[in-house]
Amino acid sequence: MGAEVLTRGASGRPVAAAIDSREVRGGELFFGLTGENDDGGRFAPGALEQGAWGVVVVPASAESLGDAEGWVFV
Repeated sequence: MGAEVLTRGASGRPVAAAIDSREVRGGELFFGLTGENDDGGRFAPGALEQGAWGVVVVPASAESLGDAEGWVFV
C-alpha cells in the first residue's frame, strides 16, 4: 500500500498537516478525507491555491486538480 505521485511540487517538506482547507496558511500537506456526507478532496484545489505544499486525495478528486502547482498524491 502506498501513494502514487501525480504531480511534483516544490522541494522540501510540508510544515504541518491539515484536514480543513480553511486552515491552510502555506506549506501544509492537505488530506482530503472522504466522509459519510462529503469528499474532502473537493477542497484540494482551494488548499493548493492557499499555498498548501501538497494534497492527498482519492483518484476521483485528483481529476479536478488538472495542472496543479504542488504535490498531488493519490
